[in-house]
Amino acid sequence: MGNQEIKIRFARENESEVVLELIRDLAVYENMEDEVTATKEQIHETLFVNREAEVLLAEYEGKAVGFALFFHTYSTF
Repeated sequence: MGNQEIKIRFARENESEVVLELIRDLAVYENMEDEVTATKEQIHETLFVNREAEVLLAEYEGKAVGFALFFHTYSTF
């Protein structure tokens, strides 16, 4: 990857399609592409309306090349 840096940042509200494409790419890699049923609208609602999860994007040369999707839970056990 040369001298370029990978940048990590939170996904923006207008990037639901980017997140979905990365999810699909992971599913293809795992031979599970038939399992992806999410839509761009569902991703948007889950992440940016209901705030049920968050996504970090990894960017290289201005292009999203990876993601981490996570959600917060708290339990004393």
